[in-house]
Amino acid sequence: MGIWRVAVFGLGVGLFWPVPVSAQGTGQSGTGDESGMRGFVSAGIGVIPDYEGSPNYEATPYLEGRLQLGNYYMRFEGGALRVNVIDSKAFHAGPLIGVRRGRGDVADPAISRMSHIKDSMTAGGFIEYEHVH
Repeated sequence: MGIWRVAVFGLGVGLFWPVPVSAQGTGQSGTGDESGMRGFVSAGIGVIPDYEGSPNYEATPYLEGRLQLGNYYMRFEGGALRVNVIDSKAFHAGPLIGVRRGRGDVADPAISRMSHIKDSMTAGGFIEYEHVH
């Protein structure tokens, strides 16, 4: 039965792959000038488990976007918002805020006897290095 869940999941991902919808700045194109504001927004459908560790999945809306001004940016991706506060093409760092789903009513009798877990917020920071050619 497990192979059927994987097959259905794969088919679902293939059918509902997110198609990006972009919004670019109206600066002069082809000039190499990256001083203006630019960004993108993507929307689609994702598949997530009912709760962490669950074998049951459900469809959910998926949003992603980025707004950039020079080397600074704000990015929302899969329930997390991060803001780069470092003026560098290669190094990025800044605050990170995210959302974690809780656990409510579930079909599994053993799990349903456990107490419910509310949705929660996470906060922290990130540091990354991006190799720039």
